[in-house]
Amino acid sequence: MKNFIPLVLLLSIFAACEDKDAQEGSLSLQFQLTYDGEPLAMYDEQAYADNQSIFFDRFNLFLSNGNLIKDGTENFAFDVLFLNFSDIQDKDSAEKGLEVLLTDIQAGEYTALELGIGLAPEWNATTPEDYSSSHPLSNNYWSQWDSYIFTVIEGKADPDGDGMHDVALTYHIGKDENFYPRTFAMPITIEGGKTTSFQFTLDLKEVFENAEGSLDVAANPVDHSTKPEVYEFLMENLVETLKLKQL
Repeated sequence: MKNFIPLVLLLSIFAACEDKDAQEGSLSLQFQLTYDGEPLAMYDEQAYADNQSIFFDRFNLFLSNGNLIKDGTENFAFDVLFLNFSDIQDKDSAEKGLEVLLTDIQAGEYTALELGIGLAPEWNATTPEDYSSSHPLSNNYWSQWDSYIFTVIEGKADPDGDGMHDVALTYHIGKDENFYPRTFAMPITIEGGKTTSFQFTLDLKEVFENAEGSLDVAANPVDHSTKPEVYEFLMENLVETLKLKQL
């Protein structure tokens, strides 16, 4: 006798799938790196303070513990994201940026998105050996710190304006004290079977400059989370310059 699935059962399966689609949607988070408000590609020369110039050739960042807030309750969105902009080396790629698609999100009206810039302590207490090679936390770990490197910013500067970018810049920031939670309060609607899109922008000029001044890159070209006046300046600016808007 041939195997068969009763029509009633088939209809039940289809109804269950349709019901799930109606209850869950997707959230597209797009990330664009900028400099002075314009999309930034690696190696593009940029004006810096006091008639200097600068370019970046590597930038990456961990985000963790993403939640959508509804009625004061946290609803899981993501655990850890690793954003690597280092391969964005042309205008089109810079315009497009990076995209992370979060699926199976309960449909509904949310009032905020919260996340951590860097790795929350429970993630930072782990090591790459705890994960498969495809996991975001399988790399970017510094055993001397017992910590992941939350963000890497590298490039070169021309402090004396002679046209030669001969000062190598290396900023590696990690350790638990450099984890910053942030809440973006705004209405977020997730519709069943549909994708809602938001964009984060992060301006590297604002990471290196704020209302009080700019980082003296000639005097401080390298820091591995050893000088608070350098890593706190950069990380606190990074937290402030991260902006979110709906597309």
